[in-house]
Amino acid sequence: MPREIDGWREQYEVLARRFPDREMIGIQQAAAVMSCDRRTLLKDEAFPARKIGPKYMVPLAQLARYMARGGKC
Repeated sequence: MPREIDGWREQYEVLARRFPDREMIGIQQAAAVMSCDRRTLLKDEAFPARKIGPKYMVPLAQLARYMARGGKC
């Protein structure tokens, strides 16, 4: 079983409290959490956005992993 990234659980708990009962959030919400422009995040190939229909969505667990690894704007 892979080892959990340091800081992942803390990041995930913060995100889960901010967005209760959600598995995914919109790109605008993710950009607000990170204080970034959505275009900057979408240019980063490591950013975990997924296009679902016409919208970009971000899974909370993957966003927490991105943030724990030091993902920045």
